[in-house]
Amino acid sequence: MEKKRVLSIIITLVMVFSLTACGNSLNAPVTNGTDQAKTDTGTDKDTSAPSENKEATYVMNIGNVAGTDHPINVALRSFKAAVEERTNGDLTVDIYDNSVLGGELELLEQVNNGLLESAVEMGGSNWESYNGAADVALIPFLFKSVEDGRNAWNNTDFSRKFEEEIIKPNGATMLSVWESGMRHMTNNTRPIEKPEDMAGIAFRTSQNDMKLQMFDALDSSVQMIAFGELFSALQQGTVDGQENPLSNIESSSLNEVQKYLSMTGHMYDVCVFICNTAWYEGLPAEYQTILMEEAANARLVELEENDENVIRQRLEEKGMLTNEVDKDAFIEKMSDIWTRFDKEYGPEWIDLALAAQGLNR
Repeated sequence: MEKKRVLSIIITLVMVFSLTACGNSLNAPVTNGTDQAKTDTGTDKDTSAPSENKEATYVMNIGNVAGTDHPINVALRSFKAAVEERTNGDLTVDIYDNSVLGGELELLEQVNNGLLESAVEMGGSNWESYNGAADVALIPFLFKSVEDGRNAWNNTDFSRKFEEEIIKPNGATMLSVWESGMRHMTNNTRPIEKPEDMAGIAFRTSQNDMKLQMFDALDSSVQMIAFGELFSALQQGTVDGQENPLSNIESSSLNEVQKYLSMTGHMYDVCVFICNTAWYEGLPAEYQTILMEEAANARLVELEENDENVIRQRLEEKGMLTNEVDKDAFIEKMSDIWTRFDKEYGPEWIDLALAAQGLNR
């Protein structure tokens, strides 16, 4: 794991040098003029501050892996506008979407090590390699509904424990917790209504222990494929199915290569908006407050954009066949996963997550 982390840092240094060479240093103010950068629209865009003839003292580059029209980037554009207006252009925000600065783990390494000011990580479990307890974010069926998931991660004892024990010790400050959404199964073979329906279907997953445990509990065949390669893997039949939040399915056009959408809701996934702690603490106190307030405001934009009912309807209109599932049958299969997590990391994580939803075991 340490060798992988060193390699990742070397790769990200190359990326950062490339940005710096283009005149957009990650550790220096941005100036007005003709400097151009690939930003939120993926096209050449003037990165000068909005105030006329004013040089920005601070720059906040934000990386993420989502598509330009994903709810995350819609919200980030509102965040950018608000921050630049409230600081009168003294703090400029530039958005780098579509993985142009690297994948999820590369972005996390960059922020933790001070090579990038900020990122939106599309999953709390991305901290798994730093602290295995981060996998609490993806314990199957821990969060009972979208609303429960939103409440549990919004300034509760559970979310504060996650920040204090997992995010802060590794060099980042949590600005806000947004939403990826409930994860659901898609495939091209048949509708999935009960666990037995998954037999014989090859699913794609990412390198995450909790997801692997879940598929193992469901006796499913899985292949680990990078998200950026998922569309072509489905198109070519390398795998038959996958699981993701509806916003990811839509923004990545997976509906074009998947027929059945089964509303398993097996995991509630978050997006964690972070920035490098040293960079953040180097800002004026007023600007720190602005970032926190506008991250919270942008969260509301992101949640509104991420309306599961609306996205499901759009996917149906595009031809996907959706169905409900027997959730109790799936939940029955997950009890050993909860027990193993308790044994390894203690019961407090799950207890706090349930308590934040007004539930107990």
